Order: sequence, then structure tokens, then C-alpha cells
Amino acid sequence: MSASEQQRNEGRAFYHRFAWAYDLIVERPGGPEVDAVAAVFARHGLGRGASVVDAGCGTGAYATELALRGFTVTGVDRSRDLVAQAEERARRQGVDVESLCADFTLGWRPTRPTDGVLCRGVLNDLIDDDDRRRAFASFASWLRPDGTLLVDVRDRESSLRRYDGGRTFERRVDRDADTLTFTSTTTMEPGSDILQLVERWVGTVGDVPVDEEGTFNMRCWTWNSLEDVAHAAGFRNVSSLEARVVGARGDRLVAVARR
Repeated sequence: MSASEQQRNEGRAFYHRFAWAYDLIVERPGGPEVDAVAAVFARHGLGRGASVVDAGCGTGAYATELALRGFTVTGVDRSRDLVAQAEERARRQGVDVESLCADFTLGWRPTRPTDGVLCRGVLNDLIDDDDRRRAFASFASWLRPDGTLLVDVRDRESSLRRYDGGRTFERRVDRDADTLTFTSTTTMEPGSDILQLVERWVGTVGDVPVDEEGTFNMRCWTWNSLEDVAHAAGFRNVSSLEARVVGARGDRLVAVARR
């Protein structure tokens, strides 16, 4: 079993039974701002009515906001719990977003070619080279000729500077009678491209005490590795976007590519 398959099978509480707490804990994603995403698509000819697949849509934050800006959006995520959160978000906002539970590395594809693909954050969860190649091959297969791909990933060198020696984050969240305190300690060893997250959840959910801990790994990228995988999948004109210009955190690589 590959490392990525093992992570998929074991699951991350953040992506499953505690998916309801995701947006309460992650108030500001590290990727580019939605307005910047829309502007990048617009510069490549994708305006109102253009079709976009949000690959690894999570709780639907980007999918819903893009739909509010006039895009026709399909959100895809392998977690049913996150998809349920995305559907609820779209209902609250009064927009039509098609939300699907599927693994985009395992052969899912839209019913017709799409104008754009957004994949932000989740490519770090793919540990194995084969999974990374399959992801980009999927993106290329979904897009119409001259379609646009926009991705963001964690940069290895800046992540090492950010997490060398460890970094701890803690936040308490409440939902009705449910209370959770989430603590995450992230470390990255010199010479490695693996971020290790030790996550602990303590509180009460549904009148049941919670006290559990889990480990989840992410693998960072370099610009060369990102560019090589994109070119191998058939993308051309792979170019970087400065993180601060698009509102992304400084430890992110942001790239746009054309078929």
C-alpha cells in the first residue's frame, strides 16, 4: 500500500467526522484570494458562465465564491463529509454548485470538457510521485484545448524555514453544545520534503467526550517538481504567480498552466 493510499484509508479527522469544524478552525486558507483566482481566470478568457472544476473542493469556500461571481462550478472531493459541508454552504449562499464525492486521482472526469481547473492546497496531501502524476494527467484530460489550470502548493524551502523546530497552533471551536479544542504541531526536518502534523482533538461532541490524536503527513513541492509534473501531463506555458500579489501565504507556490 502506498503512503497516499494509507492516508486515504486511515482518514484525517479534519476531513471526516470533524469536517463541521474545518471552517471554524481554518478561517483564512493559505492559498490565493478568491478575487485573485477569478482575475487570473479572466486574464485567460474565463468570464461569467465559464465552467470550472474545483478539484479537492473541501468545504466549498472557493467553489461557492466563484459561483457567486458567475462561474459554473463543479466541486469534487473524496470526503463525503466535506462535500456535505460544501453543499450546505452553497445552499446558504443561494448558488448552484454541483458537488461530487470522488477521488480525482482515480479516473473521475466531468461529463464534458471544462474551461478551467482550480486545485489549491490538496496536492500537498499526495505523497507518492505516481499520485502526483495521475492528478495532473486528470486535470489535463478534463480541460478543453487551451483551458487553464490554477494550482497552489506548499513550497519546500519556505516551509522548512516556517516549520523547522516545530510550530504549534491551537484553537477552540463551539457548535451548539459541541466543544472542541484543536491542537496541531507541525514539524519539518532539514533535508526532508515531508511535513508531519500531529493533531489532537479534545472536547465533547454529541455529549460524548473526545480525546484523540492522529498524525498526518504532507509532502512539499519545489518549483522544478511542479513544472516537471505539469509538462509531463501535457501542459504548456507553466508560469508562477507571486504569492503576495495573489494574496497567498508566503510559503506557497502558485502556478497557472495552459493545455
